[in-house]
Amino acid sequence: QKEDANAIGMESLWIDPGEQQEISIVIRKGARLDGVIRNKNGSPVADVLIHAEWEGSQTLGKMEDNLGPLISDSVTTSGPDGAYSLVGMMEGEFEIELRGPGHKELLEETRFFTSGSEETWNPVLDAGESLHLRLLDSLGGPLAGWGLSIAGPGFFYSERIPARTNSRGEISVPFLEPNGIYEVSLYAPREKGGVQQIPSALRTGLAPGATAHLLHLSAQELPSAAIAGTWLNAAGIPLARTNLLLVRAGHVNEWSLTTDAAGHFEFDGLSAGDYQLRAGASPYPRGTFIAAASVAAGEHVNLGPVALRGTTVLKVRLSSSTEAGPSAGLFLASAQASSQELGVQWDQAGALWTSTPLVPGQYQLRVQARGYAPYTCEVQIGSQSELLIEAELQAGFEVPISVHLPVTSSTSCMLLISVWDAQQTLISENNLFSFFSKDETGTGHQLEHSIVLAPGNYRIEVELPGESKAPVEASIEFNQAEAMDLQPIAFDLRQ
Repeated sequence: QKEDANAIGMESLWIDPGEQQEISIVIRKGARLDGVIRNKNGSPVADVLIHAEWEGSQTLGKMEDNLGPLISDSVTTSGPDGAYSLVGMMEGEFEIELRGPGHKELLEETRFFTSGSEETWNPVLDAGESLHLRLLDSLGGPLAGWGLSIAGPGFFYSERIPARTNSRGEISVPFLEPNGIYEVSLYAPREKGGVQQIPSALRTGLAPGATAHLLHLSAQELPSAAIAGTWLNAAGIPLARTNLLLVRAGHVNEWSLTTDAAGHFEFDGLSAGDYQLRAGASPYPRGTFIAAASVAAGEHVNLGPVALRGTTVLKVRLSSSTEAGPSAGLFLASAQASSQELGVQWDQAGALWTSTPLVPGQYQLRVQARGYAPYTCEVQIGSQSELLIEAELQAGFEVPISVHLPVTSSTSCMLLISVWDAQQTLISENNLFSFFSKDETGTGHQLEHSIVLAPGNYRIEVELPGESKAPVEASIEFNQAEAMDLQPIAFDLRQ
């Protein structure tokens, strides 16, 4: 057990049937590592994640962290003065990583600790560029206690920043790409502490540098509105202690809360805008559209009793054009919920997939499987209690693509590759994670990939999620004869 400065330990024992053993356990004093993290100018750096990953010891051998971080690793974060402490560390070798926003790797060090040793390590970081912001209201007054998330080069998604704006409304995000362009979502403080789960404002086109960006928030963006109501089931009975979600139009963030004993709910501290109320738990699938509401600054909207009708169970039987079918991914999206996916299920071909209960409306079923062309169909859910769809997967052809990535100091990226057919129906979406060595040429990495499609006419988009750059798209049309000699489609994301 790891507590205070006590180390933890483990040992493998072989027990023969019928044998009795006596074990002596000695708790040794754990090692300790202290220090202060600074940049090259000598200033302390706060909010740096320090992760010490245990790699094994001379006694136990090389472990490669197979025992997991819960029992062997040590993790902490540098404070406002840059100071940090790791205590209770096991004897052995540790790989220590320093990471900034978005878990960006800043520095790596390997150290060996003995039981009870106390060491000091004061890392000096190349902080890169910092994005300095100052949040002000429409009259120029500072907005203190606000939080933000940031998206752009080096981030897979929009990443929350632990810091909050100070009394002058100031906040800085370090370790950013010198030539990067970023966008930030701004979250208002809550009276009970913390910040709102839904952003109040969004700002794009922000470049790091020595000068602070002054972000003036209008009265419409300040948190002064609310949406309330009572959540009922199809029989009109209040749904107590049930999760509901609120989503703002144009944002992916969800605010989840639980109804009270009478089914009542209230989302307060909202900025003016358009919102969607969605189910967060049974008896309806997560994300099911319930109602829409628009609020102005200072407005309190009461939706009154909100209920949904009866549900239908969708069943999908998969088959393929070959005897041995692959594992397939089934995606079911609802048109009422802005195409939010309501369910994702991986199943073997030939298996019968059963959805969670669906409310009446228009849905799209999409099936993707390695080596097969995407399968899509529109599904109309009405008053029936059950609906069966037979989905047969057809073998497709590999369409090669070549992606030229922007110049970055990062050693990983995530690409989103989307495909639409001639009817402009989304038939395929794939997240491609790539890891590579550092770019020493300064020209950007080039990735080779392929997607499987049936002969036809398609539009393909490639983008880096979380970045402000628009997706790069290309079109392709081919028949079965041409499918055997397709040339790579080039996507240049450096522009």
